Amino acid sequence: MKRWEKADNSAWAALQEDAEGRLQARSAQQETKKRKRQQAPGGVARGLIRYVALVVDASEAAKEPDPRPSRLKTACDALATFCGDLLAANPLGACCVVAARDGGAKVASDPSSARRSHADALTAISKAQPKGPLSLAVALSRALDALSSAPEHALREIVVVASNLATRDAAPGLDPVADRLLHYGCRLHVAHLAAEPYVVRRLAERSGGTFSVALDRGHLDRILAERIPPPPLTAKDAAKFSERQPLVEMGFPTLRKDPAPQCAAAAVSLDRPPVWAATTYTCPRCETRVAAIPTECPVCDLPFVS
Repeated sequence: MKRWEKADNSAWAALQEDAEGRLQARSAQQETKKRKRQQAPGGVARGLIRYVALVVDASEAAKEPDPRPSRLKTACDALATFCGDLLAANPLGACCVVAARDGGAKVASDPSSARRSHADALTAISKAQPKGPLSLAVALSRALDALSSAPEHALREIVVVASNLATRDAAPGLDPVADRLLHYGCRLHVAHLAAEPYVVRRLAERSGGTFSVALDRGHLDRILAERIPPPPLTAKDAAKFSERQPLVEMGFPTLRKDPAPQCAAAAVSLDRPPVWAATTYTCPRCETRVAAIPTECPVCDLPFVS
């Protein structure tokens, strides 16, 4: 049999005839995109400005080598990829990273659109030693506090990659956290690397979020990828946005390149030490210099886009 007769192994299999009789080559990637467009629901209102907190379980259970090399390393690598894809698809949004370890929680990176700072924070968490129990109530409270700076017209979400089957919380447990999630309209999405704790699944579903158990790294990536598209607005959110119809101010900073490093404000907060850089960006409103974009002006809070 000649090569051109083997339709399954040649380029002829990728050719399709359009309505006008012309041949067009269609790759597997194009077929996947077309299938996603056909499966995407139409006529759904979605929130475009999203503030997402990424919570990493760095408790003792994160030492387990399933999946390899460890649950903590797998979670941090998957969240770093997810954060980059999320900010690329939602350029008006922001992310922050929260590490839950030894019964407490710490904000590793503040809410911003700077992918590099979040990736560095996740790398530092993956290199630290997992320790102690997990307190999901403390971790979610710290994430909600970090998202308190989000504007009223933004959607708040928390994405948790958990490894521990137990959560050690002070009385009255998770009930106050659930009330705060509902009060702020914050959705909780949990991807667990071990099994399904019923109380955690119930909390996620009550907030309007999702719960999944990841079988391996590839499955975890697919679970997180489902959170990249903006979620549909609930009836409460749609009513709130239709009443206010806010106008969002955006700033386009001016790029400046100096022969010598200049003092620039650290992104997000003036409490951090200044940064010295030869390439800076000047705020169009208050002329404050920042070292990287996208971010918010630390003086006038104007969001910067490139």
